[in-house]
Amino acid sequence: MWWLWLILILSACFGSWWFYQRLQNTSDKKNLLYLRICVGVVAFLFLVQLGSCLFSGGYDSGSREIVKDHLEYAGEYVGDYILNHKLTGKKTGVLIIDYPDGTDFPGAEYSKVVIDGIDTSFKNNKKSKEYICGVVRPRIDETAKNYWLSCQEWDRIIDEHSEAGVVVSLVGLPKELKKMKSWLKKDAPKIILFKGKLKFLKKCFKYKLIVAALIAVPGQNIKNEKIPEEGLNPAVLKKYFIWVTPSNLDRIVKKYPSMF
Repeated sequence: MWWLWLILILSACFGSWWFYQRLQNTSDKKNLLYLRICVGVVAFLFLVQLGSCLFSGGYDSGSREIVKDHLEYAGEYVGDYILNHKLTGKKTGVLIIDYPDGTDFPGAEYSKVVIDGIDTSFKNNKKSKEYICGVVRPRIDETAKNYWLSCQEWDRIIDEHSEAGVVVSLVGLPKELKKMKSWLKKDAPKIILFKGKLKFLKKCFKYKLIVAALIAVPGQNIKNEKIPEEGLNPAVLKKYFIWVTPSNLDRIVKKYPSMF
């Protein structure tokens, strides 16, 4: 479909140039009228296409479904990791920190499928006691200069969910890590980051704030991927996501220094 838009825009541009040249050689007012029409068409087509990219995230409906499938599978992977490594301990609740209501943050529209993936992992394992104990959408700190999620809000959420042995954050962590009090507690939940901000990832591991993080591979675009007939698998997931833990952090940093 993109090629049709390109042809229309190029045609309108050519028309604008043609009538501009004629206007230079003659004083016929019709040429001025046609020139204005062509310029208007160019502007209209450009704005329509720009609006489409801005409000649809650059994806058509088919591409969105592909992205959703991959992110849901990534959610299952996170759930399986929690189960296989018995991260919850005695506290079997898993708390999800989601994007605030009514926001258009990048990735917010896909959070539901990620949560569904984690939930599917737990339900598929009949022996597991792990469950999603809550999906919390933090309040936005309007006074924050650097990041909307404050340490106080994070601590409040953790304190209100003492049943959580693991927290999966879809929104990253507050910027001022040292001011977070909840992670200093003896029974503090283990934290997994699902995408979100990566700037302080090394510090997060250094302070033992998090146990793992799922990050996107630079330069890869899920919407171009065709799902294999046999379905998604870890090999496909690794093409688009990197599972970072303390054991492989240094290797990941060396391979993708620009991300950190």
